[in-house]
Amino acid sequence: MSIAGLAKVHAQKTAPVLEGRELPQQDQQFNTRVSTALEMLTKYIPTEIVALYISALSIAPAVDQTLKMTKEVLYWAGVVAAPVVLLLVFLGNARTGGKPLPPVRDWPYWKAIASMGAFAAWGVAIPGNWWVSSNAQLGLVAGFLAIVASYALSIIGRIVDPDPE
Repeated sequence: MSIAGLAKVHAQKTAPVLEGRELPQQDQQFNTRVSTALEMLTKYIPTEIVALYISALSIAPAVDQTLKMTKEVLYWAGVVAAPVVLLLVFLGNARTGGKPLPPVRDWPYWKAIASMGAFAAWGVAIPGNWWVSSNAQLGLVAGFLAIVASYALSIIGRIVDPDPE
């Protein structure tokens, strides 16, 4: 879960404790803007896949020696895994309680594509990856482009995704 998601869950849990205390209007607007900005940057990042990728990068020499999987192969595995895992989780949740699968037209195609794009962007921004490991300037560009990609995916998502949640 993203930091924005964790903060939102915590805010929902602590809301009864803060009941009766009102934030000044200016603080409420600031909190909403910050929360919205963070959510836009983190909405489609597949955090579980990114965490696995970072872990794999830390042991990449051993993985390469034993499994013959280079850093590039690990990266492309993450790109493919992001939408596959999202769809599997969606289908698993849909079947909870013996319910039938939703129609194929209702599957989260946009979210799957966006999570793949977000991983592709953030995967090359992580230090030690195959693309920028030998060039600091490429790392700077990759980090900047990852932020731009996250923002762009959120904007596009508002247009193409009929169910934003």
